[in-house]
Amino acid sequence: MAKQIVIKLISGKEDPERLSGALSVASSAIASGLDVSLWLTSEASWFALPGRVEELSLAHSPDLGELFQLVVDNGRVTLCTQCAARRGITEDEVQLLLGGN
Repeated sequence: MAKQIVIKLISGKEDPERLSGALSVASSAIASGLDVSLWLTSEASWFALPGRVEELSLAHSPDLGELFQLVVDNGRVTLCTQCAARRGITEDEVQLLLGGN
């Protein structure tokens, strides 16, 4: 059984440094062979919409859009259904897993 890591991100576009930190941990874990699960909750729910992560940048950080895509392609990214509903984000708008909180 492979080792797993679950990362829960709650911050949105107002704090790209937290996004960078979560994505850096996730991508490093993937590179180390761990099964990675990234949960988008609270304001991070907006990152489930196409292009939202790519809108952000952070000085002295890898490209956030590329890191996010690496996690989507090689890990599991889940959007909290309750958080999405509170923000009016619908299932047909996202291409990620939907899960409970």
